Amino acid sequence: MGEEYGSDSNRKEYTWVIDPIDGTKNYSRGIPHFATELALFEGDELILGISNAPLLKKRVTAEKNKGAFLNETTQIHVSTISNLANAYISVGSIRYFDSRGKLETLSQLNKDIAGLKGFGDTWSYHFLAEGKLDAIIEAKTNLWDFAATAAIVTEAGGNVTDFNGEPISFSTETLIASNGLLHDSLVQRFHK
Repeated sequence: MGEEYGSDSNRKEYTWVIDPIDGTKNYSRGIPHFATELALFEGDELILGISNAPLLKKRVTAEKNKGAFLNETTQIHVSTISNLANAYISVGSIRYFDSRGKLETLSQLNKDIAGLKGFGDTWSYHFLAEGKLDAIIEAKTNLWDFAATAAIVTEAGGNVTDFNGEPISFSTETLIASNGLLHDSLVQRFHK
């Protein structure tokens, strides 16, 4: 499955999920923050993620129960920030928060944290897995946009769910990815 391929409702034992260029708008404008995303599911379980940002010379990988790595050699971990007041959080497009009736929730969160950023696309997930950001919230997304990096964030010690705190699946449309320590408080705010 993938952005260019669509989704196949007749999944097999193993399902590859690919986004050849996550961050297409960045790519088209000459901004080097884009990556090729590749994930592998065994049934409904995410078991592998690879995010390769060629112009930045960064490849982040993860295999279930084996950790997350930057450029194959450096193991990476999420941050240890446990208080929202100290958190740096990245968000997806504001228009989708508005369309879901969550703009006021996002505005209040902005007042309660250290910084709200919009790095966008794969780059924010790299930052989260490396401990440079503490959470990511997206009010609209597709599996191919986050599957690879969800595996990476999870193996780096974080947590990834939808707004209701449900595990990601082939139909996930909203996303909260965090260092794990902030996850419950973010789900409480954005739960439908």
